Amino acid sequence: MSDSFIKFNSDQTDSNFVFGVSFSDLQSELKCDRNKLELIIGTLYLNEEVKYTNVDIEGLISTLKGFNSFSDKKYLKENDKIIINWLKNFVQIVIPVLALVIAYVSLTSKLDNLKTLSDKELQEVKNTMEKQKERIELLEKRTEILPNHKKNDSLKIE
Repeated sequence: MSDSFIKFNSDQTDSNFVFGVSFSDLQSELKCDRNKLELIIGTLYLNEEVKYTNVDIEGLISTLKGFNSFSDKKYLKENDKIIINWLKNFVQIVIPVLALVIAYVSLTSKLDNLKTLSDKELQEVKNTMEKQKERIELLEKRTEILPNHKKNDSLKIE
């Protein structure tokens, strides 16, 4: 549409010049179905960026406001804003979730390390107690071997 608008305003028209673009050409150029095309055209028509024409062809012509929107890349900028806002929302959700997952993994690994450490210490204490018990039993056996062991008990009351 902008090509025909520029040619028309600069008087560069020839006998084959067609003012506007047909609906079928728009549909094939945008690669969309009729419903989607009507949504797009409706927005452009409400913003007075295109007008209906049936001169030479039944379709749309671009207005000065539409040409300015095209040259300012109005709709490309709006699309970029939509993408950036979507990415912002995505990042605002994903970063806290990832932080929670990392914190959870860190805490569980730390707790596992503490548990294994305490299990090792507990095993060392058990081993020490077992060794002490064996030494006590050995000492008791040695004292039983001595002959006057029970007779010379100073704590025994008779």
